[in-house]
Amino acid sequence: MALTGLPWLLALAAVAGLACIGAVAFVLLRLPAPSAAEFATAAAPVRSAASLSASTVLGELQRGQTVAGSWITASDGQTKWLKTKWAGTDGYVWSRDLSDRARPPLVAAPSGGQTVQVASPVRAEADDVAPVVDTVFVGQSVQAAGTTADGWTEISLSGGDVGYVKAAVFQPPAPPPPPPELATSADQGAVPDAATSAADAAVSAQIAAQAAAQAAQQAANNASLANAGAATRYACAPAFDLSSNPLPDASPMAISVDESRSCINDRALYVRIPNGGLKKIMLSDRDHRASLLVFSPNRQVFERVDYMLAPDVYAQLRRNNPGLLHANCPAAGDAQGAAIAQMSLARATPNVNLTTLPGTTWRRTAWRCAVAP
Repeated sequence: MALTGLPWLLALAAVAGLACIGAVAFVLLRLPAPSAAEFATAAAPVRSAASLSASTVLGELQRGQTVAGSWITASDGQTKWLKTKWAGTDGYVWSRDLSDRARPPLVAAPSGGQTVQVASPVRAEADDVAPVVDTVFVGQSVQAAGTTADGWTEISLSGGDVGYVKAAVFQPPAPPPPPPELATSADQGAVPDAATSAADAAVSAQIAAQAAAQAAQQAANNASLANAGAATRYACAPAFDLSSNPLPDASPMAISVDESRSCINDRALYVRIPNGGLKKIMLSDRDHRASLLVFSPNRQVFERVDYMLAPDVYAQLRRNNPGLLHANCPAAGDAQGAAIAQMSLARATPNVNLTTLPGTTWRRTAWRCAVAP
């Protein structure tokens, strides 16, 4: 009988062992998980219970102060609290007031509700190389905790986390300079209209001749480049910080410049102005628009200023300046043709200031450009 009862004894022992293991596991699972040191993200109340309403404040942690304890879930089944010891009794700190990483010291401003003035990436840390965790856009409202000594503002993100942007994103950008006048100054070879005095006409004619001579010399100097088909390609991206009321559909673009002919994209002739920049005025019959296009001397900024004109103003501008409609690039290697084209386009450039005309509106769009690989 002893032998036959042995299996039963072994089975009972196994069951008892499993029950003990299960009981231990149950107890372990019921214990709150220990916590590493947590850091207060601001002035953090320590409460008498895991509740914002049914509790009293026992004390307060200061930003950056560490606290340890164990995490529990409140009776609502969602809110997390850190249970710790405070002055010899149990205290509770809401998880929203704590972080597992120390945050940088903050100065006073800006803090509270802030409106974004300049779009910016939001970084995980107050560092230019920290990962980007979000983006803020112009007009967006955010809650700011304060700013670090080196100019980073801590803002609240969805989900209770925080990110960092430069404090300058809450400052209105400097207003852009007024739009360039759609005009040809004396050094661009403009000629006066019939109403101009004879003396002014003579001076303008002399300056026009000088401009033509300069253009001829430039074309001659670069004839070898033209013969080789030398054109530089630029990749340009919208620069909204340099723009004012920019075109809504502004997008990256490629520009090819043949310097010897002052020719862009092998079809549009530009006036070469004395500082080395390129300039062109373009007319659009469809929407009564005159556009001033300028490529900077260092070829790093391409700017377009669109003037929306009253129909009668546009009609007069178009009638007085037919040369703007037929300014084609000269043939490659034709230095004389390039000089003549430059002179013709300079003479066709209207000598008016459209910014002062009633009913005229304008928008400036700029692109930053770099030589394409």
